[in-house]
Amino acid sequence: MERESAYRRAIDRGLAYLLSWQHPDGGVSDPRDGVDPFCKLIYALSVAGRATEAHRLADWVSRHAMTPDGDFTGMGRKGTADVYANAYTYAGSWLVIGA
Repeated sequence: MERESAYRRAIDRGLAYLLSWQHPDGGVSDPRDGVDPFCKLIYALSVAGRATEAHRLADWVSRHAMTPDGDFTGMGRKGTADVYANAYTYAGSWLVIGA
């Protein structure tokens, strides 16, 4: 029981940290930075029971990081991480899974 309580406190601290980055409009970064800074965050918030915050971020992504054809390139950049050179669908897949 004590260990479970410690895990819960750690989860709560982690969530508080993640949520401290969310802006009032739902976003967490500058859309010009691409989607890699937040591609797994909708999923993380969803599985942690923070549906309201996850929805706010998903709405922000649809307004600021989605192209008219449904891709997630944001402001003309897919992202800065090397993974995008080899796995184009990586970030978009995590955004869809989270949503």
